[in-house]
Amino acid sequence: MRAMIVAALTLAQVLTSGAPPAHATAEASGKPHYSIVVLVSSEPNGTESEELRAIRAFVIRRVAMINAAGGVRGHPLRLTFLDDQQSAARTQENVRRALADERLIGIVGLWNSSRGATVVDAIGASGIPFISEMSVNKLFAAYPNIYTMTRSIDHEASAINAFIKAGYRKVAFVGRDKDAYTSALHRAISDGGTPVAVTRHIAADRTLSADEIKQLASELKSSGVDLICVSLGSDAGARLLGALAREGIQLPAFILLGTVGKVLRNPDGAGYPGAMYDVAEGGVPKLNNERLQQFVRSGTFGRDLAIFSPDALGYGARYADLVAMITTLAGESEANDPRQLRRDIGRALSSFTPGNRIYRGWAQDWSFAEGRASSEQTLIVWRPAGRAFFMLAPLQYVRVGAEVRTVPVVYVGIDMTRVYNIDTSERTFQADFYLSLKSERDIAVSQIEFTTAARSLLDNRALVSIRELDSGKGRSSGGVRLYKVSGKFMFNPALEAYPFDTQKLSISFQPLRTTEPFFVQPPPAAARDKLFEVDGWRLATHYVGSDQDLIVTIRDATGDPRTIPFYKFNYTWVVSRLTTDFMLRAAIPLLFIVLVAYLAVFTPRREFEARIAIQVTALLSAIALYLSIAKPSADAATLSDRLFVGSQIAISLLIGLSILETNRALMGRAIVRMPVRFVQFVLFPVCVLLVTAAVVRLAGGVTLPDWLRPALGYAGITL
Repeated sequence: MRAMIVAALTLAQVLTSGAPPAHATAEASGKPHYSIVVLVSSEPNGTESEELRAIRAFVIRRVAMINAAGGVRGHPLRLTFLDDQQSAARTQENVRRALADERLIGIVGLWNSSRGATVVDAIGASGIPFISEMSVNKLFAAYPNIYTMTRSIDHEASAINAFIKAGYRKVAFVGRDKDAYTSALHRAISDGGTPVAVTRHIAADRTLSADEIKQLASELKSSGVDLICVSLGSDAGARLLGALAREGIQLPAFILLGTVGKVLRNPDGAGYPGAMYDVAEGGVPKLNNERLQQFVRSGTFGRDLAIFSPDALGYGARYADLVAMITTLAGESEANDPRQLRRDIGRALSSFTPGNRIYRGWAQDWSFAEGRASSEQTLIVWRPAGRAFFMLAPLQYVRVGAEVRTVPVVYVGIDMTRVYNIDTSERTFQADFYLSLKSERDIAVSQIEFTTAARSLLDNRALVSIRELDSGKGRSSGGVRLYKVSGKFMFNPALEAYPFDTQKLSISFQPLRTTEPFFVQPPPAAARDKLFEVDGWRLATHYVGSDQDLIVTIRDATGDPRTIPFYKFNYTWVVSRLTTDFMLRAAIPLLFIVLVAYLAVFTPRREFEARIAIQVTALLSAIALYLSIAKPSADAATLSDRLFVGSQIAISLLIGLSILETNRALMGRAIVRMPVRFVQFVLFPVCVLLVTAAVVRLAGGVTLPDWLRPALGYAGITL
């Protein structure tokens, strides 16, 4: 009996913990495996960054899901991580080891172009599909089996050169010597039309002396440059900028190799007084990937993957996407031989081009532009002078074919004042808030469409009232337009856990016309409003996200399909339902009803009619209570439904066992009597206690072990 109690408690704890069961690996019987290799780079001492840990976690989960679904055409998929610890020699050894596997169908990873240059010939000659993270796509231009998940150096250089030409007359370039990425950008900037007046190339393992810093600072002052391009890496770049600041240099700096975020984490970089720029690696700063947020919060990943920061989440999901892309293309092939499978995957990869075919992944929609590089846009990040945060620069330079277009950034702030009338049956909520807009192109609210706004059944107009409070043209406004907005908005409720459910309320918006696009930059998280009323709910968290719609249209009169990306942005509030009303009106009365039905078991056998009357009355009361409480309209059974139906089944079971007790012939046998007694007197109350503990926990009470540990300790049971 003790073992059964422990097993029941353990099972209930797992079922109420929210963690999904581990994915089993489907080893296809009698079929050989296929292999995927992921090339990663930890620190030289073996320390793994958060991004690398996220890559491991996401790719392992993705491969487990692939194998659980049957693998690749019935063949299990084997995953191998190879870490070069930022050593070119290790990179070459890892690639030799990977290419020796005859069952290999794809390689993903390798973020450094200099190390990549030492292995592209070997991988290119092998014909194995390789999706790298090298920006210098000229390194593998001769090999059609090699792609990159990042933008090409040409793509980045076009945006950087457009940015430089728009605001600067003369630049300085300080870069890492013998680094492929740095050398390519130096050539691109030198050829871009803006004079490079000062150039320094520094070995990766060397730091400029104090005299060299003074000399460089003197050249910067005398040459008349108005921008420093720094391509040394984040830490080395921060040390250089800190040293230059001590010599009185305050010029804007463009961080080419490295990121502004990492430079600011260094004390030298944080103290640099000038503005900083870089190329965004994870999309819009401080903007969550809405698609990825949907997956994480849906429980697809489990809580173990939700611990990562948004940047690391995006990084890990990108690698998982590309592993899944390769295996998806392998599944489309009719070949079983790995050599033919590689050729088929390579041909299929070439079909992923902008406006044609895309792969819709966890992180983003994937396609490859010229040079077999990712078609995602190059965004410029800006850290204003003297500030501790960074964001998108006011103007972005988007490449459309061979043309570079200027796209404005709208700095959007939403000051929520009230959320009310959250109706999960109607799938709407109402909100009152203040909307602030600031842009170099003076974008007004009339150029924005609220995509989640509810619409009138009469004329299909958005049920949103907007009143302009400040046109942004006054001296005190700073060019910020201010609006008061009230409206009804749609959302998709998830009611499986009702009444302990958590809902996402989003106010989503996008450009009104595809011909007038813009990007959205929210304020830093600390500046966003977090205090406002949510009637009947508790505010759990808040984030700003982005995603894109794909408009499928025709290319010309021939009817060939064409896809147009259309970006949309959203302010999202995650709210949890307050459960006090449900607990007082439903859960506690139901508990007493079940308790009365259980206590009737202790009536003498000769009072059978009284026992049955009590239990039948309890059953009818449970049914009446279920029919009387308010319930949301849901497509599937909610937790409340399961709780009431389960209680009715349990009471019906007690009634059946009571009737069974009247059969003296059966009850005279120990093999029948003992299970009946065990269910009535032991199993039933234990199950009631477990369910009660789970409900208390979901309602915000104590956890199951804490609730039962003292009582179970007396029985010698330790959890």
